[in-house]
Amino acid sequence: MSDGLQRYLEVASGLTRTTLGVTERAVAQFVRQGELAAEHAERVFDEVITRSIESSGALAQLVRTEVERGIERAGFARSEELDALRRDLAVLQHRLAERAGGSRDGGSHDGGAAS
Repeated sequence: MSDGLQRYLEVASGLTRTTLGVTERAVAQFVRQGELAAEHAERVFDEVITRSIESSGALAQLVRTEVERGIERAGFARSEELDALRRDLAVLQHRLAERAGGSRDGGSHDGGAAS
């Protein structure tokens, strides 16, 4: 794993660990301590949760991008590429079968072996 990805994961994991319960307790504590007006508590709670969800989405996209890059660097084929190759192979097999069928009608075929 690249150093950059590792740093992103560390930062993002801290952001995405925010759970509903933790957020509720923190907001309630701010209200009790007078650092947050009670009428603003719900808005602050919603903002923290929204940011956490956005961070989770950003992290998921970052991981997808890095995995795709790693797969490309490793030389693995994508499923779309494999599907295209399978279609091409089926066409070639069909053509080969047609030609083989035609050569049987026109004479003997020894499979390429020398007599």
